[in-house]
Amino acid sequence: MSVMRINNDYLKEVLLICEWVINETDSSNIQNIRAKKITSRIVKFLNQTGNYSVMTNLKKEKERITLDNF
Repeated sequence: MSVMRINNDYLKEVLLICEWVINETDSSNIQNIRAKKITSRIVKFLNQTGNYSVMTNLKKEKERITLDNF
């Protein structure tokens, strides 16, 4: 097993991209399945490490980038 270090900001970006792929593709699409697996692995990692700042920052980022703010 290998180990990779990743910044919380990049982790947040990966979650945003995965969410977009899940919402924009069919559930049978291979990219959709891959995005779901990546998302589940990241959430599992965050729960194991207790690093909830990524999820908090993700919620703030979603609120900040909505078109309703314009």
